[in-house]
Amino acid sequence: MEKKVPYPPPGEYPVYVTYKAIEIARGVMSKTRCLTTWQKLMDLQHVSDLGSKTKLFEDLPKLRKTFGMDDIGSDEDWYRLLRILNVNGFSMEGNRGVESPS
Repeated sequence: MEKKVPYPPPGEYPVYVTYKAIEIARGVMSKTRCLTTWQKLMDLQHVSDLGSKTKLFEDLPKLRKTFGMDDIGSDEDWYRLLRILNVNGFSMEGNRGVESPS
């Protein structure tokens, strides 16, 4: 999938939000580009006491639209990956080789 995403995105999003949106998009794209990575991601813990109480969780549809990524993946995929990132606090940096989802 090739898509031009504005960077920095319009609006007042801090840098960490920009990076988190990129990480989520990379994860969502792995669903169609690298199924083994997607399956590994789906095995990770995604439930915590924090749940969906973060501001980013509430702003996710707006964030996707602002970044021009509202047509990449489903809302359910984006919310699940956001929860996975929040619970596990990891980066997909190690997947930037041959099987990179982006």
